Amino acid sequence: MQHLFELLEYTNRSVFLTGRAGTGKTTFLQDFVQKTAKKFAIVAPTGIAAINAGGSTIHSMFGLPLTTFVPTAEFIDRNEAINIPNLLPHFKYRRDKLKLLRTVEILIIDEVSMLRCDVLDMMDLALRTARKSPLRFGGLQILFIGDLYQLPPVVKPESERMLQGYYKSPFFFEAKALEGLSLLTVSLTTVYRQTDPVFLTMLNAIRDNDIENINFDLLHKRYQPDFEPEEFCVHLVSHNYMADAINKQKLNNLEGKSHIYKAKVWESLNPIFFLMKKHLS
Repeated sequence: MQHLFELLEYTNRSVFLTGRAGTGKTTFLQDFVQKTAKKFAIVAPTGIAAINAGGSTIHSMFGLPLTTFVPTAEFIDRNEAINIPNLLPHFKYRRDKLKLLRTVEILIIDEVSMLRCDVLDMMDLALRTARKSPLRFGGLQILFIGDLYQLPPVVKPESERMLQGYYKSPFFFEAKALEGLSLLTVSLTTVYRQTDPVFLTMLNAIRDNDIENINFDLLHKRYQPDFEPEEFCVHLVSHNYMADAINKQKLNNLEGKSHIYKAKVWESLNPIFFLMKKHLS
């Protein structure tokens, strides 16, 4: 870990830090931001990921549109996607935002497995524009953190059709901005979160789709299809509609009348949240 810290601290080399769950990616991030003398910003693809990392979402940081981006100057139906000429006007930043983007020395992107390739290309164009530099990401050092075996990018069918004409896959590593960039990959291998060797072997086999080493008998012992908790519990589901159905059912089961409370807003917040090592003066 010390070698990785020194690499990031004393060079401008961009790095992809990866590794399975529990290997220390988040721990390294927390340690790095405490020790580094560089001015940094942390972003993530989603709000929850951004909160966990102590930063802001990518779209709020760079003012990106929610539309699918295609890396071309050719005409594109704005109802389907946005091209380079239509994207550039989004980068007319306020003075404080320009100061941030020009002063930051390293950008940390957490949970990068969820980052779409076209979003990364928009970030590249945003940084080149703000920093007035033709270099990749405006010459800014990037630390990508994430596990590609975990959550993939969310791509709607219509967006997927558009992206297929320009990218091999929606994952971040297919972005045009990474072509020709000397990106160093560091993979953490030691799992610290789990110590049970049987459980750890099971997790690794499932992760690697190693069917021969998955103990299905052991898994079936834990499977209870009719299980109903006696007390409140958190349900883990794979899709939003499943969570919505559970929430709706629980709300309908509540007794009593519903009440509506109106909030009073007395102070507005700046929607741009970022973490910096030093104050920008």
